[in-house]
Amino acid sequence: MNILILSPFKTGTTSLYATFYENNINVLKLHDIDHTFHTDYSHVFLLTRERKKLYLSAYFQDIDNPEFEYHYGTQEEVLNADISDIIKHYKKFNFEKYTHLDIKYYLNLLEKYFDVQIEDLKDEEKYNVALKNNTYFIFIRLENLSDVFEQVCLQTNLPENIKLRSHNSSQYKWYSDLYNRMTDILL
Repeated sequence: MNILILSPFKTGTTSLYATFYENNINVLKLHDIDHTFHTDYSHVFLLTRERKKLYLSAYFQDIDNPEFEYHYGTQEEVLNADISDIIKHYKKFNFEKYTHLDIKYYLNLLEKYFDVQIEDLKDEEKYNVALKNNTYFIFIRLENLSDVFEQVCLQTNLPENIKLRSHNSSQYKWYSDLYNRMTDILL
């Protein structure tokens, strides 16, 4: 059993990776692939998330990283800033333009490298499963992951005793208080 997790940043991939890794299942987590990539997987997971939550989470992950154009400043500058200034800064950026956050980019990668066409989840859909060439393609909305994980395991012949782990939660980050305040204001 070989599992690939191919998804945008900030969609629960670390939790899913840890779940399989801690259960001794061969798993690879990627946020991009290229021509050197091989496609020999039994399961391919694609995770998505409500866009507004995804963008705000990505903003905070990179808020102190000058490699991202939407970074704000150092940790000290962020923690000492007025929240209204951080909100103004956040609103200056169109997060839909960043491929590392664009679900359509990942759907196109699946089509290009696996020759499988999967459509974006509709609002009411929690997940979708497709089987092609002995590979399960599992597309899950992060907001529903814990509710449907056991069902997905049963439906796709994954071991039944796997319990979903929770890793990389924003509550343990240095910016958690500010993130929660902005979430309350913006979402």
